[in-house]
Amino acid sequence: MVAGVVIQAAGVYANEIKFNPRMLGLSGEDAKGVDLDYFSRQNGQAPGIYSVDVYLNQNYVDTRRVNFIADKKNDVRPEFSAAQLKEMGVLLPASVPMADENAPLPQGLETYIPSATTHFSVSTLRLDISVPQVNMTDAPRGSMSSALWDNGITAALLNYSYSGSRTKDLNGGGDSENDFLSIHSGLNIQAWRLRYDGNLTHSSGGNSGDNSDANDSSGTHWDSLNTYLQRSYSFWQGEALTLGQFTTPSDVFDGIQFSGVQLASDDDMLPDSMQNFAPRISGIARSTSLLTIKQNGNTVYQTTVAPGPYAIKDLYSLGRSGDLQVTLRESNGQITQYVVPFNSLPVLQREGRYKFGLTAGKYRSGNNDTETPDFFQGTLSAGLPADFTLYGGTQYADNYTSWSLGVGRNFGVIGALSVDTTHARAEFDTSTQSGYKTREQYQKTFDITDTTLQASLSQYTEDYFTFSDRQDYYSDSGTDSDIFNRSYNKKREINASLTQNTQAWGAFSLSGYLRDYYDTGGQEKNWQASYNNSIAGVSYTLAYSETDTPGSSDNDRRYSLNLSVPLDRFLNSNHMWLNYSMNSTRHGPTSHLAGVSGTALEDNNLSYNVSQGYISGDDDSGASGLASLDYKGRYGEANIGYSYDPDSRQVNYGLQGGMVAHANGLTLSQPMNDTVALVKAPGADDVRVENNSGVRTDWRGYTIVPYVQPYRKNRIYLDSRTFGDNVDMDRNINYVIPTKGAVVLANFATRVGRRALLTLKDAQGNPLPFGAVASAATDGGSTSGIVDEDGTVYLTGLPDSGKMQVKWSDTNSCSSAYNLPAASNAAVTHLSLVCK
Repeated sequence: MVAGVVIQAAGVYANEIKFNPRMLGLSGEDAKGVDLDYFSRQNGQAPGIYSVDVYLNQNYVDTRRVNFIADKKNDVRPEFSAAQLKEMGVLLPASVPMADENAPLPQGLETYIPSATTHFSVSTLRLDISVPQVNMTDAPRGSMSSALWDNGITAALLNYSYSGSRTKDLNGGGDSENDFLSIHSGLNIQAWRLRYDGNLTHSSGGNSGDNSDANDSSGTHWDSLNTYLQRSYSFWQGEALTLGQFTTPSDVFDGIQFSGVQLASDDDMLPDSMQNFAPRISGIARSTSLLTIKQNGNTVYQTTVAPGPYAIKDLYSLGRSGDLQVTLRESNGQITQYVVPFNSLPVLQREGRYKFGLTAGKYRSGNNDTETPDFFQGTLSAGLPADFTLYGGTQYADNYTSWSLGVGRNFGVIGALSVDTTHARAEFDTSTQSGYKTREQYQKTFDITDTTLQASLSQYTEDYFTFSDRQDYYSDSGTDSDIFNRSYNKKREINASLTQNTQAWGAFSLSGYLRDYYDTGGQEKNWQASYNNSIAGVSYTLAYSETDTPGSSDNDRRYSLNLSVPLDRFLNSNHMWLNYSMNSTRHGPTSHLAGVSGTALEDNNLSYNVSQGYISGDDDSGASGLASLDYKGRYGEANIGYSYDPDSRQVNYGLQGGMVAHANGLTLSQPMNDTVALVKAPGADDVRVENNSGVRTDWRGYTIVPYVQPYRKNRIYLDSRTFGDNVDMDRNINYVIPTKGAVVLANFATRVGRRALLTLKDAQGNPLPFGAVASAATDGGSTSGIVDEDGTVYLTGLPDSGKMQVKWSDTNSCSSAYNLPAASNAAVTHLSLVCK
């Protein structure tokens, strides 16, 4: 930074280089107290408290204020206590004396753990800590301490979705209107979440409803779906307490709606490395070794293990199957390799995982003619050693009792298998029905061919009723002939799927089910087959489906072809596609549709589709077509479309969005998830939020990031290229870790004002010394900068007039009033000041 000066320092450390203040034109009293040594260090860092992003072994920990102090070598190091290190998962050796674990450690981390390192980047405000695995706690990868979870702010929120259509029937059936409004609303106070869900339906005209009598479904009515109060707890692997109207877990029994109280496990609280089933990898290392685990040729895990037994329990979810190739490289170069066959099923749990659900309340149903008894349900799934999972539960009501018990296991090369049985006793007015259901599930991936097979078989006795079947049972006459219902008259059900992936020839899938019923002939069948591939960027899908229904002679057969061609090779556009689709049915028409779709605008927040086609058939033939637009803006999402065919003309439209009321006002949003982030950047209007199409701050500098993951680190990044000329901030990146349902605040400290490049001189006209710190008051804070060798400093957020303070030692300082000229087209104002 000093022109005309070359420093050679062969064989010495950077901190041994000393700046001579006289090189900057300072002498005598002016040179006293000027300490610029920190500019000679690699990062140019001075001691002090910094707000930094802390990363441990490349994993984000949190954002915190860290004190950096100068040690005996005049280096700058971060200061931590033993308690802070333990919270991050770092274990200090037992030999380290600790009178007070909350007191700062007298030495740097590398003093206690020789292989540990710390590195701080001033430019990105990121502190990287590297610690050997042997000095880390046994916390799963990606886990976040519950102390870092943010319950968010007090807020009221409303999410809405409206859709409507107007249809003209060309066959004389009459025009129809349909409107549908869905809302999801709530109130957040600390960790409590109050939620309400409801729908408004309006329909009129000849084709307004599903019933044969249109008048039965015409009109306007409101449906209240759920009202509940919920909060999360982390005291035992993650639980959620729910009071009100909700749905029971569906991992053992079918989910049922209830009004009451429920305490159930919440998988979202677990880190990604502990969700779903994955096998435990164990063995013995003879020396410090590098352990690598691959699946399908991809590295999915790598770590260093200490000599002796090791156990890897935190593999990320690896899909449902795929053998694991384990390689152990010893310190002497010796390599040990082995394969762990891996297959999974939805019921399987990791070893040590206990998943439960306890529900007590009153049964709810959407039908008016059902019984609504009080009931209790309890379920438990336990991950046991040797890849076993034991699961089961019970249901009890005055008119119904059932229990279920099952076991599952990953059998390695054989595949994954589970077997369970459920007994149910249902009491009716004139009889008691007692029956059983048995179910077997199987999955296996054949690595040689990359083929995955899934299958399940369920068998029912004739007198078996589920809980919902019993309560929904209704008969006008009370005779047995009136109680037939396929939901509880099944005899057998088979589900199966086969997927085949190839590198060069695309992917093929086949799936379907078969059901037998008591007291009726025939079988209900449904199966689908599809093949998809991509050649030179052109993707296509072929599909076929077939459905057979007992007692129906009009069984359905459908064929389809979908083709998508990117037009970037021809039109210099990465966001436009040429599409073609063909759909044909056995007893219906065949339709062809071709058109163009894509996205437009700066954020690709405008989607469009224009297509023209033709329908041919025995009764209906003629042209068809559609055109649609969908726009995602900062205040919501809107869509409109028009379609026609030989039978009708239709206009459809919709509006979706959300709003959050908080202490600083009301902020409108695109459609929201239940967990959102509120961006607060006062004065920074029309700033784009990265990776969120159409999301920009409003005129006050607020916006909603509509989708954030609960219990995970979420990166909120404001695009600095969209900052106004009068807006600046030290950090345009924020990290939030919300709890489920939270409205978490992402607060950005903005400086709104003028940008100026100021040349500071003393009374004799000489530039002020290099390293001097210039500062000025701003609206709600201050702005500061370091003077360069020419006496120039760059400051942002300045008001039009004020007072500049400059200090370059404990005893040397000056001040100067300033008055910036009227704003011009230039983004930066240049001004010279005399500091006295």
